Amino acid sequence: MKKKLAALLISVVMLFAFSSASMADTMTLTDGPGSVNAGMFWATTNDFGTFGTFCLETNEYVTLNTPYSYTLATYATAGGTGGAYEVEPGVIGDPISSQTAYLYTQFRYGAYSLTNAEMSALQVAIWILENENYSGQGVTSAMVTRANELIAEANSANWQGIGQVRVANLYSGRTKKQSQLVLVPEPMSLLLLGFGLLGLGVVAHRARR
Repeated sequence: MKKKLAALLISVVMLFAFSSASMADTMTLTDGPGSVNAGMFWATTNDFGTFGTFCLETNEYVTLNTPYSYTLATYATAGGTGGAYEVEPGVIGDPISSQTAYLYTQFRYGAYSLTNAEMSALQVAIWILENENYSGQGVTSAMVTRANELIAEANSANWQGIGQVRVANLYSGRTKKQSQLVLVPEPMSLLLLGFGLLGLGVVAHRARR
């Protein structure tokens, strides 16, 4: 019994750490709705399942259907055409804006239709917010008009911080490939899940006695 409880307790600790640690996982991207030379993508990982995502950098590229290792951060490592600075000692990055975090969170909760037009505009809005140069990416004036509407929505929301949005920085070996948006579970939700598993273990043990 003690060994089983110890194992469950370790699982709780690991679940809690999971929320903020870099993932020893891979991400594979496939094409989703959108007409620009980027997202929306469908991302598949072991840890987060399959979900929609958008890229942050216009000068970094991935190959679809290829697994990449990744780390999680609040910034895109190296930065793209929008520039970067030292976000922590020895690390150059480009932190995502609160407006980008707002729009991506709204997207993940189903606020926008999964059409080519809407997903293209959302990708463009993210590029604009992250100060990326989208020239040559297939962006039209209609996309920019809708992107500016989305940005106005994000500004009026007056979000503080980035919530549960993180950046998955993708790598092929040591080569940086791209930065994708991810919505991570809330630490408290993970903790409650862990304690729930622990409680089920205790109940199951007592039922067998």
